[in-house]
Amino acid sequence: MKIVTLGCSFTDNYNGVNKIWPNIVAEHFNANLVNYGKSGSSNRFAYISLINHILYNDIPDKVYWLLTEFDRVDILDNKFLTSIDYENNNKFVQYMENMTIDSNALNNMKAKIKNESKISKVFSKTPVQFLIDQNYIYIYHVQEICKSYNIELKIMQGVMPLNCYLQYDKYKVTEAIIASKYANLLDLSSIIGFPWMEIAGGFRLTSNKNWFTDYAISKSDPHPSQKGHKYIADIFLGSIPPIP
Repeated sequence: MKIVTLGCSFTDNYNGVNKIWPNIVAEHFNANLVNYGKSGSSNRFAYISLINHILYNDIPDKVYWLLTEFDRVDILDNKFLTSIDYENNNKFVQYMENMTIDSNALNNMKAKIKNESKISKVFSKTPVQFLIDQNYIYIYHVQEICKSYNIELKIMQGVMPLNCYLQYDKYKVTEAIIASKYANLLDLSSIIGFPWMEIAGGFRLTSNKNWFTDYAISKSDPHPSQKGHKYIADIFLGSIPPIP
């Protein structure tokens, strides 16, 4: 059996835990695993990762997708990626040390951060309904692709679809989630907890009232602890129901 998992830092080995949820799920089925969970990545990255996997690797038997925020945008920075080897910690440390010594490199990095901030402000002006609709299309395409290849698919939301703590009004977000013209395209049988917002009776991981005390790294860091990863795996496997 072959399994593909998709997601952001909640699906990546962000905290260096002993066993993240993709591994727990794969071990349950004694399956081969390819995990495309990547910290900071978007739902579009997950969508493209699955398509590329099918085109250039093989057809998985099962796909598990833990959705992230809908307003994330991936920017491929080839210069930065070729400067750092994340698999080699010594190279990474050396890169950061050089940044403190080389004033030109440091100034270039400061300019890059300034530009990133400016670009981020442009992205943040995107209408809420557009963000919802766009991500629904990604989800719909993944559902249809999995159906066409007879791949078992399970989708769940990790964090708020849009960060209502910082920028977005949760009532407007909930309304946009329900009112989207693409909502009726979605096959809810493969989606856990739709519409994900608790005020509409939905479920996501961080809507569990005990998430930050029982399953997160800390009250200030929502990323799953070892217990949190086990909880995610259990929901995906159907061992326990989503707990609001």
